Amino acid sequence: MNTRALFTASLFLAFAATSITNAQTAVQQQAPAAQGTAQQSAELTPEQQELRTEIRRLMEMTGQAEMGRQIVGQMVGMFQQQNPSIPAEFWENFMAEVDTNEMVELVIPMYEKHFTKEDIMAMTEFYLSPIGQKMLAAQPLIMQESMAIGQQWGANIAQRAAQKMRESGF
Repeated sequence: MNTRALFTASLFLAFAATSITNAQTAVQQQAPAAQGTAQQSAELTPEQQELRTEIRRLMEMTGQAEMGRQIVGQMVGMFQQQNPSIPAEFWENFMAEVDTNEMVELVIPMYEKHFTKEDIMAMTEFYLSPIGQKMLAAQPLIMQESMAIGQQWGANIAQRAAQKMRESGF
């Protein structure tokens, strides 16, 4: 699975699993983490700063920040359905405030933990190649189709769980 698919799947699962209350708590907890990340950036060596630049480049090239915005949009859509009394203008203003760079900065340490600079450079080289470009072009459709399949699969599992609970007397 490529980095964009991993990133997208991680975001989708994280957002799909949260309720509005959990989302509000997460935002409150991430604000200090984002501030800490900004403070830590000033303390990085030139090599670490260069690695982070290359990671940002890779994430930009693979469209991960934009994918994050799309997933937040899907999450907001679910929140709107759960809270029809909240005006659409609120959600539009909320989406305008979403800064995908914040998510990118929160994800960069994960890349640093699992990949070397050489790994990042090799991935970048791959995505610049013709097959890498083909993969990037096809990935949004693959992810869209995968999400639809995943939703159906999840609904089937939920139905089976409900059936088993009824059969067990719960």
